[in-house]
Amino acid sequence: MEKAGIKFKVVGSKIKEYLDIKLEPHKLAEKLSLEKAKAVQNKFKDAIIISADTLVVCEGKIFGKPTDEKDAEKMLKYLSGKTHSIITGFTVINAKTNKIITGSDETKVTMRKISKEEMESYLKPKNRLTRRAPMQFKDWLKNLLKKLKVIYPMLSDFRSIQYSMT
Repeated sequence: MEKAGIKFKVVGSKIKEYLDIKLEPHKLAEKLSLEKAKAVQNKFKDAIIISADTLVVCEGKIFGKPTDEKDAEKMLKYLSGKTHSIITGFTVINAKTNKIITGSDETKVTMRKISKEEMESYLKPKNRLTRRAPMQFKDWLKNLLKKLKVIYPMLSDFRSIQYSMT
């Protein structure tokens, strides 16, 4: 958005994310993104609010964000050498009209087998990826992936949102 010249403000929702495994993964990601958007909606009277939440699904198991280093290591070990889905739920709310659009996107990823040394290097605090390091993440991801397949192109969803929010 910054590159497009759109002014925006990042506001954390501070919601407690509950992974309701009774929900289908796309519905769960959409529900979490909607909860995040609604949690900040009352702070803005005339704004477009965009939120997202991402889950990883592998062999029927749903992963949220790792809670700590041990959890991250366990997750990486589980995903190493396997194909899994990265599902991102998104919500757009027009705070002025209260119009809400929610959807989800899926990308299939095949991760190559990760060596113990690579995993240990990634898990070191100084090397750990953050939301503020997208280029670092891209480079790291390129090294680990064998195959990447976008299932639902999110950009087309956002184009349709652009027309329906006005």
